[in-house]
Amino acid sequence: YGVRLVGPNCLGVINTAPGVRLNASLSPLMPARGRVGFFCQSGALGSAILENVDRRGFGLSTFVSAGNRADVSGNDLLQYWEEDDATEVVLLYLESIGNPRKFSRIARRVARRKPVVAVKTGRTLQGVPVGHAVRSSNAPQRAVDSMLRQAGVIQVDTLDELFDVAQLLAYQPLPRGQRVSVVGNSDALGLLAADAATAVGLTVGDPVSLGAYASADDFERALDATIDDPDVDAVVAVYIPPLEATGDEVANVLAAVGEQSDKPIVSTFLGREGIPELLRVPDVEGAPGRGSVPSYSAVEAAVRALARVAAYSEWLGTPAGEVRVFDDAHPDEARRVVESALVAAPAGATLDPEQTRAVLAAYGVDVQATADEAAPDGVPVRVHGFEDPLFGPIVSFGVADATSDLLDDRAYRIPPITDADAAGMVREIRSAPLLTGYRGAEPVNMAAIEELVQRVARLKSELPRLVSIDVGPALASSAGVTVLEAEARVGPVGDTRGDWSARRLARMPGDTVPH
Repeated sequence: YGVRLVGPNCLGVINTAPGVRLNASLSPLMPARGRVGFFCQSGALGSAILENVDRRGFGLSTFVSAGNRADVSGNDLLQYWEEDDATEVVLLYLESIGNPRKFSRIARRVARRKPVVAVKTGRTLQGVPVGHAVRSSNAPQRAVDSMLRQAGVIQVDTLDELFDVAQLLAYQPLPRGQRVSVVGNSDALGLLAADAATAVGLTVGDPVSLGAYASADDFERALDATIDDPDVDAVVAVYIPPLEATGDEVANVLAAVGEQSDKPIVSTFLGREGIPELLRVPDVEGAPGRGSVPSYSAVEAAVRALARVAAYSEWLGTPAGEVRVFDDAHPDEARRVVESALVAAPAGATLDPEQTRAVLAAYGVDVQATADEAAPDGVPVRVHGFEDPLFGPIVSFGVADATSDLLDDRAYRIPPITDADAAGMVREIRSAPLLTGYRGAEPVNMAAIEELVQRVARLKSELPRLVSIDVGPALASSAGVTVLEAEARVGPVGDTRGDWSARRLARMPGDTVPH
């Protein structure tokens, strides 16, 4: 009959569209109409979310608490919001991800059209809440973070930060860069804002100090000049009223400038949090509209939200890249080696050196036959691929030394890996300066390293029963990359590639949700 089920163990569903106004939830709160869609799993948390939204004064388009997700899931909601014109920002509170590969694919597509912001819990123990039909995962947290970043999802650490970012995305334009100017009437808060912005990677000019008794006209002139400055991408407005002043006139200026500006403005207006009524630009129905200026209780929260949004804007402006096709790859040859090894050892086994070289050679990666072969000087690097029960194939890259191992200085991606993904992996590790000419050393051939990463990623993506492949150390130099050693292991695996967690209602007695 085309009926979908939300839950069990959930708060319910809310839709604020004027023609719907549906509150099919256990909460008495009906949020104002807005442009933000919210998905969570916990019913108890859903109540706190609705109270937070109400306190901050901004609205929602849709709210869904899906509980244990017997049917409707976060992936379903992402696809709904992708096509929903009433939703401009998507918020996710994720206690578990049932099908990460499908989630990543959908989220990357949605994030190209509208921002997706997520809190992912279980960062310490990778725990799965009771009632969630989710496979366990051996993936390190940094791999999960990389998956979200790879998909363009803005990942935040707390619920407060989730709303901090949401109120900026919902009402202000995206910044075109990382350059921030601080305008305000408090030297102390101005310097605090500048320090906080620098700490989160933003570029800050000298704060514009207007003095404690700055008038609304002073603020207007300073804000107009700052917004017109081609070297400024975003503005932080700091206002603390002097004694016996209400700040209404300054608020009117902020709202008027925010409505006209093509650059984002955030404020710490009177230390308020959310979208204060004085800073709203009403739409035709009287709700906060585009141009409303978000306010934060602390300058650190304001600049942290700006940094998250600036990083998303940069991701949007970066070409997604292409998955490279290698004409010299012969997957069938590698697959025969893997299947032959599994026939001999059905429970799994480590391939011998000759088998490992054969698998890699089938994908255009040559391994030195003996350690005595001459190898150029270079920086030792390592590319590792493994099969995770939940995420499927994961590939990591790092420098092959003890320091990198101790500091876990590795970059992770989920195949398929584009050329842009590979370039990002090689450059994002903390040891990257060793590859680019540290202390006068000759830079290595970065393109050759990126190609090695892409070849291993394709191999791992196409051979799930090759449960791990460790390529390294490989010496990277200006001449290219020479692989000195490699090790591989085969083993039986479940289906980690398809939509194995597709949810459907049981049709026959005894049918259950697939695990």
